[in-house]
Amino acid sequence: MPKAPETHHYDVPVDRLHQAVVVAVNEQKRWKVQEDEGPGGALRFNTGLSIWSWSGQDMEAATAAEGAGSTLTIGGKVAQRGAGSIQLVSWGEAGRIARKLKEGVDAALGSGGHGREHEGA
Repeated sequence: MPKAPETHHYDVPVDRLHQAVVVAVNEQKRWKVQEDEGPGGALRFNTGLSIWSWSGQDMEAATAAEGAGSTLTIGGKVAQRGAGSIQLVSWGEAGRIARKLKEGVDAALGSGGHGREHEGA
């Protein structure tokens, strides 16, 4: 079942937020970027095999400008390819990946980002 997207608000320009997303994804050695639309677009990546999913999670982190700041919307679902094509659930793995990504983004931004809690998208 797909993870409902979460939106987080940041007090930084969208290009800086996008760069923090790239850094956070690249720090996770098994996460592989599949597509990067750049600032104001989506970065899509797969998390790879885990104990919860055979083909990993297909995740999307979309950045958008909002006033003087920006937003990050994170969502994901079980990858449906290879052995994972028959898998329907992953026991909350996409939510854990989303939290790990947000923590990585917050760390990459340091104290200057001031990420605020999420709202449903």
